[in-house]
Amino acid sequence: MRSAPDTDGWDLLVDRILKSPHSVSTGFISDTSIPFAHFASRIPPNASGPELHTIYTALHSTAVEFVRKYIASHPQTPLTLHSTADGASSISYNMALTTEAMVIAPRRRGGDALRTEDGAELGDGDVVELNGTVLAGTLMVKDQAQWELLQSEPRALTELLEATGIPWGDKGSSL
Repeated sequence: MRSAPDTDGWDLLVDRILKSPHSVSTGFISDTSIPFAHFASRIPPNASGPELHTIYTALHSTAVEFVRKYIASHPQTPLTLHSTADGASSISYNMALTTEAMVIAPRRRGGDALRTEDGAELGDGDVVELNGTVLAGTLMVKDQAQWELLQSEPRALTELLEATGIPWGDKGSSL
């Protein structure tokens, strides 16, 4: 992640995922060195609406199943599936769509507070919201102290991503 004036060499996180040699048993593209679960599929050139919908539903179903398994294997988690009675998704997720790929990343929350190395929340509990920007490989902080922490302690970003997304599992990962 870089500050706005120095963006040479910056790529979308989606592009990094597509370059990844890693994949999971789902058949979708994933980079397990990124500390949150995500599932990607390449989009064929000139894909039709029905083709995009098919890709979306397959990615979404995979993400729902991943969250279901995560909840089952982590009984202490406060994470739950949402009601689908009104046609809503049973999970919260971020989605990215480019001309080359679609990516879905299930999430626990839209953001989290940054913490110092001793675990104390930075500032007045200001949450760094990631939402959809995470799949672009960007985030916005509103406080100079947050910016300085992210620059000086890379583990703070990894912890933020792990707290926001759904971790891959017991396997450690980092950026």
